[in-house]
Amino acid sequence: MTPGSELESRRRRLEVALLCVAALLFLVGLGRTDLWEPDEPRHGAIAEEMRALAHGPTQLVLPRLNGEVYTQKPPLYYWLAALAGLPAGRVTEAAARLPSALAGLAMVLVALRLGREALGGLAGVAAGAVLLTLPAFVDLGRSARPDALLAAFVTAALLFAWRLDRGVGSPVRSRWLLHLSMGLGVLAKGPVAVLLPLLGLLAYLAWERRLRDFRRFVSAPAWVASLGLPLAWISLAAAVAPEGFVQEAVGENVLERFFTGTDHARSPFFYLFEFPGSFLPWSLAWPFAAWTGRSALARATGGTSASAVRFLVAFVGTGLLFFSLSAGKRGAYLLPLYPATALLLGCALQAWLRPRLVVPSSGKLAPAAWVAFATFGAAAALELAYLTIYLPGQNGERSIRPAATAAAGLAAPGAPIGLHRNGALIGGVAYYTGHPVAEIGSRKGLRRFFASGGRAVVLEADRLAELQSVVEAEVVFRQTVGGDEMLVVVPAPGRE
Repeated sequence: MTPGSELESRRRRLEVALLCVAALLFLVGLGRTDLWEPDEPRHGAIAEEMRALAHGPTQLVLPRLNGEVYTQKPPLYYWLAALAGLPAGRVTEAAARLPSALAGLAMVLVALRLGREALGGLAGVAAGAVLLTLPAFVDLGRSARPDALLAAFVTAALLFAWRLDRGVGSPVRSRWLLHLSMGLGVLAKGPVAVLLPLLGLLAYLAWERRLRDFRRFVSAPAWVASLGLPLAWISLAAAVAPEGFVQEAVGENVLERFFTGTDHARSPFFYLFEFPGSFLPWSLAWPFAAWTGRSALARATGGTSASAVRFLVAFVGTGLLFFSLSAGKRGAYLLPLYPATALLLGCALQAWLRPRLVVPSSGKLAPAAWVAFATFGAAAALELAYLTIYLPGQNGERSIRPAATAAAGLAAPGAPIGLHRNGALIGGVAYYTGHPVAEIGSRKGLRRFFASGGRAVVLEADRLAELQSVVEAEVVFRQTVGGDEMLVVVPAPGRE
């Protein structure tokens, strides 16, 4: 076997091993913990309502939460979670997280492929190892929320944009797949799935003084995939939705969130601290990567590797600028930037490790290679233990399930359960009780709830005095969730 074929064989074996580790980290024990507040139960409840078609077939295009039209997110995640819940007859915790887990696996796979095609050698393997030892990445890949789906489609769009730029394969096929990836990303979480790849592509082409080449990446037929799919969905949803759906879904939840920060408003400098913090421990290696990568690129100026690095840097830089300009900010929003950042680190790690991995005289793996493999294996094993042993032990502090179950046991079958001044828990109470939730926000609402036969109310402990000013009540259950004491309260005997 020639040295080149031996290296290729080793790389393929490493890729297979890495994907096996990824499958373990994303899939093992996926349902061992409840859906945790505040986001997971809400998305699980929406998916379960969709699976049950409680409001008829229109619910397939019009997601609902607690019977009300949900305008915050497009439907792709809910379609997939509902589909995953069909075999069990319910969207279980594992089913709710499965779309994200598969998206996490897909991101590792695409990083391997893009690293191999754009940077060569073991850069993709190193990038995959970075992603799998990044707690924030694995955590979001095991969460019942649409962020990982968005990131997976954006990462796929990068791969097809690179292939189109380099002339790899059929340009028509690559352009269609680029736009299809962006269109599915829009159906996962909104227009950011189109903006991130195209803004990054424009910055890259400007850097290379090839802006005229942008026309190769767009065509009228291809726009059907990236814009036609989401437009078809929102048109169909608007046709069956209550009046004002489009204004709320697009105007308020996309435009106003970006420009005015109607949700999660933060300083423009939020991500300058959040990105390094969420990318730990690997953000500590960024100075090393910059130095090593600069030295490596100095020897490859004008080559494919240099263009690939500019391609990735342009995407990460414009993405970070885009998210910083948005008034609404969360750490999870940066997830689409993780694979490209990991590939940049992978490029630097490859440049540093390549002369140290193999003994030149024999072609055998050097001790440094075995140290790297052992370190990665130990880190993955610790992460798996954390996910499957430690986190389940934290369940009682992060899940509303105990309080919801207690409330369900006190209410009549199918009767609403009251939730006083805490709309964030609607999803959790609905998901874990199967009862409709009566959202209460005033003393008048409390009186109306009890007067109509309502019995169990879930509320924070500091709201108890307000409830007792309306009716003499008895606390039947207490639980701490996320640092807040939650109570389940019923009217005292003789006061019902």
